Amino acid sequence: MFENIERIKAPTREVFFRDYVLPQKPVILTNLFEGQPIEQVADLETVKGQFSNSNVLINHGYDFRHRKIFEALMTGRFDGKFTDVSWAAGERSTLGQYIDHLQVNPDTDLRITALQREMTPEINALYEVPSYCVPGPGEPDAFGAELWLGRDGHGSLLHYDQDGKNLMQYQFFGEKSVILVPPKSSKKLVPISNNCVVSIAHVSEKERDSFVRWVDGYQCVVRTHETLFMPGFIWHSFEYAETSMALTMRFFRPRHIQLLSERFHTDYRKQSLAWKLQDWERAEPRHRAAFERLQEALSWSCSSIEEKTSRIHGLLEEIYARDCSDDLQGDFARSFVDVLAEQVRRIEVAQAGLYTNANAAAG
Repeated sequence: MFENIERIKAPTREVFFRDYVLPQKPVILTNLFEGQPIEQVADLETVKGQFSNSNVLINHGYDFRHRKIFEALMTGRFDGKFTDVSWAAGERSTLGQYIDHLQVNPDTDLRITALQREMTPEINALYEVPSYCVPGPGEPDAFGAELWLGRDGHGSLLHYDQDGKNLMQYQFFGEKSVILVPPKSSKKLVPISNNCVVSIAHVSEKERDSFVRWVDGYQCVVRTHETLFMPGFIWHSFEYAETSMALTMRFFRPRHIQLLSERFHTDYRKQSLAWKLQDWERAEPRHRAAFERLQEALSWSCSSIEEKTSRIHGLLEEIYARDCSDDLQGDFARSFVDVLAEQVRRIEVAQAGLYTNANAAAG
């Protein structure tokens, strides 16, 4: 496979933001935690020896939930909030028990995903929060981190994170291949919410290279002790080449990105606008104006949540066609995908409690 993500030594915070974060350019840092105790955690034996009793949550991965949603939609099981398919984080275990499970069940589907920082105090003590990740003045979020651990073949299919935060992912050990796709190519992926119909998990290396070029994307292999920077809202997929453990650090989400992320339903049109507003001071006036129109829409008076969702979605369609015209237009999806996307949108609006009177008042 060809790789087209630059590898560099960790620069100063100023340079990192100027050259990579604000321009939304992925990069691999080769020495982020150089000389810190976290570099000693370099294999499963060390993890089990030092952190065997650490509490974790194991699950089947995010794709399991999406399969359940689509099954429920096709069989008519929908209670308005979809409580039977929640974002439950998984079953409680310990790192030692999970590693034993991996060794006895090499084909297991169970993995540790997005284990929150508050559950990993022993890991937290091994590193200093990078200066890049320390919130600046006016930023709404505290530093957050997550632990990931799985076997070869695990990973995640193409999606983007709804929170819009920038990401740094440090690789304790193991290699994994990564594909990143910018929002300008979202339509090629046939998106539904923050997921898509397209998958490249089971194609040849040659076909994968062709796909990455077709979507103007990036790909690389992240190796032990390397840290991948991924801009917020970028599509990404990971495939573990071997048993792998990683630490994801979430950082830098300005308040206008927070509002787009938390107050509006997930859609590639919103993703596209948010991408163009990462650097508010340098954003085009039409994009800032589009954001302000969306913000005003939160206070619209409508007869129902469904009507308000429909009107706001119509506004997003208008904004995308007019103000995001440099992104791919046209339609790669058949009409039945729109039906499925609308049903998923209904579920997500209900689950998140969007577009209620209280939500509008908070705007």
